[in-house]
Parts: sequence; structure tokens; C-alpha cells
Amino acid sequence: MKFASLCIAAVLLGSNLWAEQPILVTSPNMMNSIELKVTQSGVEMAVRRYSATQVTARFGFQRYLDGSDAPDGRNAQIERVARTIRSGKIDTPVYKKSAVDLAANEATVWFKGGWGIVLLCRDDGVAYRLVTVKNGERLISVDSSQLIFPSPETRCWAGRNNGNYNGDKFQNSWETVFEETEIGKLDTLGKSIFYLPFVFNHGGVFTAFTESDLRDYPGCDLVHLKEGSNVLDLWHSQLPESTEIRPPHIRVTKRMGGFAKTSVNRSYPWRVFILGDNIADLAASDIVYALAEPAAEGSDFSWVKPGIATWEWWNGCSLKNVPFQPGVNTDTYLHFIDFAAEYGIPYLLIDAGWSKGDIFDINPNVDLDKIIRHGREKRVGVILWAGCSQFKDRIDPVMSRIAQMGAKGLKIDFFDRDDQTIVNYIEDLAATAAKYRLVLDFHGMFKPTGLERKYPNILNYEGIYGLEQMKWTQFRDMPRNDCQAVFTRMLAGPMDYTPGGMRNATLDGYKPSGRQPPTQGTRVHQMALQALYFAPLQMMADSPSDYRENSECAKFMAGIPTVWDDTVALPSEMGKTAALARRKGKTWYAAAIGDWSERIYSLSTDFLDKGSWQADIFEDAAEAAEQPTRYTRRTAVIKAGDTICMRLAPGGGFVIRFSKSN
Repeated sequence: MKFASLCIAAVLLGSNLWAEQPILVTSPNMMNSIELKVTQSGVEMAVRRYSATQVTARFGFQRYLDGSDAPDGRNAQIERVARTIRSGKIDTPVYKKSAVDLAANEATVWFKGGWGIVLLCRDDGVAYRLVTVKNGERLISVDSSQLIFPSPETRCWAGRNNGNYNGDKFQNSWETVFEETEIGKLDTLGKSIFYLPFVFNHGGVFTAFTESDLRDYPGCDLVHLKEGSNVLDLWHSQLPESTEIRPPHIRVTKRMGGFAKTSVNRSYPWRVFILGDNIADLAASDIVYALAEPAAEGSDFSWVKPGIATWEWWNGCSLKNVPFQPGVNTDTYLHFIDFAAEYGIPYLLIDAGWSKGDIFDINPNVDLDKIIRHGREKRVGVILWAGCSQFKDRIDPVMSRIAQMGAKGLKIDFFDRDDQTIVNYIEDLAATAAKYRLVLDFHGMFKPTGLERKYPNILNYEGIYGLEQMKWTQFRDMPRNDCQAVFTRMLAGPMDYTPGGMRNATLDGYKPSGRQPPTQGTRVHQMALQALYFAPLQMMADSPSDYRENSECAKFMAGIPTVWDDTVALPSEMGKTAALARRKGKTWYAAAIGDWSERIYSLSTDFLDKGSWQADIFEDAAEAAEQPTRYTRRTAVIKAGDTICMRLAPGGGFVIRFSKSN
């Protein structure tokens, strides 16, 4: 991870020219900028859109535990500035677009003492990162970075930790409902840490703060140390000093005094600010992916196959009218494979229960060889669940064994941490899985930071308050949560929400159930999530029996792609509506969902190429407010640019497939 220049064109300017002047970098379209200046409090970087400051990022200083010299932004002295122009496009094997534009302007500001800050501006946002050029390793104990907002009244949407282990708030699952509030009203450290992406609005501009290229470093969280303040501090989990195996977890029992032991000849994670004139713009951004490290030169990931998975855990193996006892057993999984083959679904995900604690000790009720062989005959790949503790100190032997059995991948669960040890652990898992040609779904996991660009076999991450909550939660505002997720958690990358429930409930009718979980909102709300939520490994979470009883919906859902050639933002309102249009080949999908309020959504089809299109429309039925399973399906021929008015029932949605008309 040594710092390496990516310059296409560079200009070096002597320090005498920059002693008093701020350094400004603007985006290619001139809408976004980031300006660096040195103050007595630290190096400050004003993030701007249309010249209006949205937030100021301050780097104060680092501290090494051994007391050696570390980067110090307080009255730092600039030595030189190197400017860079990035250009070109890259093809993306597994993404929401088939190609990503890399166009950006960049400046590296070098300070006395062997350190610098890289400033980068794109049309979809700006970013900065620290670089150090020193010898050896250091244990970093302090990073005094902060975000300074225009005022304490700045509106924000914050996800907070929802638990801890033995009082350690950094051992939690990142499953959170984002809350709308003001910066000055966020809880103090004693109550919460706040997750990224962190979204806020100032002067009508929406900004999301997150990170990219997180490697060999802990993830970033935020804390609010002073009630009423407009300042948030960046916070990192300390390194574990000791851990214990508590299957399926690896639990920290004691932490040390530093948060990262690392080479100090390196670049650090990008701190990213996604910018847009409206909330919908954020969802079309590519900055997190564009700034992440690419796959190694010559690496081959052509074997990676995204797709939908049928899955037994959410629905509790609730099969009907079958000649065997449903459960964690061979006959049940064979039945799921037959269903997948019938509906053109490429994967079966087998969740917890197929092994007896240890991954090498297979449940005698599960003939895994027979199941995998049957799947191969039906062209349905098998993905196996495992707790993260199963791989500790034996990643290669376990991955090798899984590959030898003929499985296609792993869902690895219960990481529940983002300290440096876990960040390195997931990269080791990804690299070894790639060696054995296994795809991965990281569950119980913090937000993505672009590692899937280097390892496209990482198909999905959790870190979302998803549909599994319907098995137990009393929370009754999932439609709002679903709308917000598009513009909060999903901004960071793929999202394993696991949609597709067929038992749909009204606000008053919802009751959680472990065996027969319902969803909140309408049938079409669930169908729309399949196209709206980016998930290269997407779930159809309900049982084959329920899907066969609702085959019209299920067959449409099973045909929705999971990776895309284009993604276009559609008008949306945070927490109230979420809408996107996506293209695969020559076919477009448009999907939208709403909160518990009934509304009319006017869909402009400007995203379509000129000409006539056949629209296959699923929408809420007139009676869906009281009977949320009810929907209507209709077809229409439209011309590109036409507006289609769609009625959204409470907790409703729509999904449309557009095919070019002959």
C-alpha cells in the first residue's frame, strides 16, 4: 500500500508560491470544489458546491504511540503541490453500471515532515486522503480529524450503533434505522457512535460522507462530543489486544491503546463527500467505486456469476403439500433447487444448520454431496452459510474444502466489527475465495468501501436494517426505512436487504413472526425492491410454496437482473419516496417505493431511447391500502419521454419493465 502517483499530467509548484494561498481543486464540470488552507487548528478543507461551503473537514494531527514525529496539521508548512488530471473510463464486471468515468482533478499538497494530503474533485463529489512517506511501522493512537458543519441546525440522517458487546460499542451489527435530526441534537459519545454513510443537507444541496479504499486501517465512524455543537469527530475502533471465539463470532475481550499498526509509507483511506442538487443524484454516484483499488493486473474474474438466490432461512423452510417433513434436511434443499431451476434462479443459499458448529462437521440430516450434485445437474449453484469464527487461523483449508465439495460460494456472517484486524481479515477472505473461485456475501458487516472493485467475487454486504427484522421487530415504519436506505446505506455499495416477501401487511395488521414473517407494505413494494436495491447476489427470501401460489409476481421478480449497464436517478424525497431507473442490455426497469402515505408518482420516461416501448407494469391495486397483497398488472405502449402517473398505496410501490417495441 505504498503511495504511488496516478498522474496523467502533473505540475509541481514551489512552496514559496503557496505559503499564504489556499489550494483549490475543482471538478471537471466546475460545480464541486475542495479548498485547503492551513490554520492554527489544523489543515482545513472546505467542501463546496457552486462555491457554497457544505462542510469543512479538518485534519489536526496524528499521534504515534512510540512518540515519534507524526503528521501535524497545526501551522503545517507547505513544501510543494503536485496537480494531476485523471481521465478515461473503466469497464466494470459487477456493478450498477457497465462503465465508470474516472475523470477528476487532483492535487497532492506536500508538507514538511514527509506527509501530504491528496485533494480530488469529480463531478459527483470530492475526496481527500492522507499520505505519509516514512520508514517502518507505527502504532497510530490518535487521529484528530473532524467535520465542521455550517450550523448546528444542519439537517442530517444518522444511523447509530444499536448494541454492544460487554460495553464495547464497536462490536455491533450496523443494522440501523437512519434518523432525521439536526447536527446539534445528535447524542454525545456516551450514547452513540454514528455510521457512514452520513447524509446531510445544507442550502438545498445533499451531501453524503463515507470512505473508499479502506485497507489495512479501521473503518471510520463519527461521534458528537459536545451537545449543541456543529462539529463531529472521526472515530476509529482500537485494535484488539485479546479475542475469544464465541461461535459464530470472534469477540474482542480487551483492546490496546492504538487503532492501527501499519506501515507509514502509504496512502490512507479516502474520505469521500458525495454531492448532489437533490437526494436522487446521490444514488447515481460512482465515486466510492472509482476511488477504490482496482483488481490486480492480469487477474481473471470472468468466472464470477451474479444472480438471484432462493433461500430457506427467512421463510423457515415453510413448504406446503410436500411428501416429506420440511426443515434443515436433504429433501428440503432438493426441493428448493427444483424450484430455482423451474424459475431460472441460479443459486440456492443454504443458511445456518447444514453443519454442526464446526464447518467440517456436517449435519447428518443434510447430504451435502447429493444436494450439490443435484444442483449441478439443474444448473443451480449452492452457496453455504458460515460464521466468521470458522475461518480464524485456517482460511485456506476451509476455502479449499468448500471448493472441493463443489459449492459456488459462501455467506460469511457475524463479523460485527470494523477494527483494523477485521478489515484485513475480510480482504484475506476475499483473496483466498478468489483463489478457489468462490463468490462471497459478507453478512453482519460494516458498509462497503469499494473492496469489491479489487475482488469482484465479493457480491454483497449487509450492514442494513433489512427484511430479516420482520421475524422479530416491533418497529412499524419499514417503508420509510426502505426509502431512506437507497440514499444512505446503499450509497456505499451493494446491500443485502433480502427482499421478496409474499405475506404483505398493513401498518395496523403487521405482527412479527419467526416462522411465517410478513412484510410491511404492499406486494408491489417488495417486487420493486428487487430492481431498486443494488445487490449482485439478490435474494428471493420467501418459500417456493409461496412463490408458486403467486407465480405471476415470482416469475417477474426472478427475471430482474442483479447487475446493470446503467443507473439513472429519478425524482425522490428522503424517507418518503425512492425511485431509480436501471438498464440491462436493451431493457429498462423503473422502480419506486413509498412510505405509509398514499401518493401519486409521475414517472417521466426521459431515460428511454427515442421510439416506442412496451411497458409491463406492476402497480398497487385500488384496494391495496386495506389488502396489501393486491396488485394490478397491465401493459402499455409508450413513447420515450411520456409521463406515466402511478398511484402508490400506503407502503406501496411500482415496478415497470420497458422493452423496445417492434
